[in-house]
Amino acid sequence: MSKNVNVRFFVPVLAALLMMFITFIESQIFLHIYGTGNIPATLFLVTVFFTFVLYSLCLSRFLNWLDK
Repeated sequence: MSKNVNVRFFVPVLAALLMMFITFIESQIFLHIYGTGNIPATLFLVTVFFTFVLYSLCLSRFLNWLDK
């Protein structure tokens, strides 16, 4: 049972951390290409970040559903 709890907790956290790292790299690329103060690039990065957060939440729900 403890193994299931660890997997259920760590998989969404690791997925979210991986997505945040990818978002950070994307933001550095966008800042390098477009420079600071570019509103469309900022909105894109915010959208990508919240998409990844939503993905991690859905993954957590899916793992909870698998436990049932």
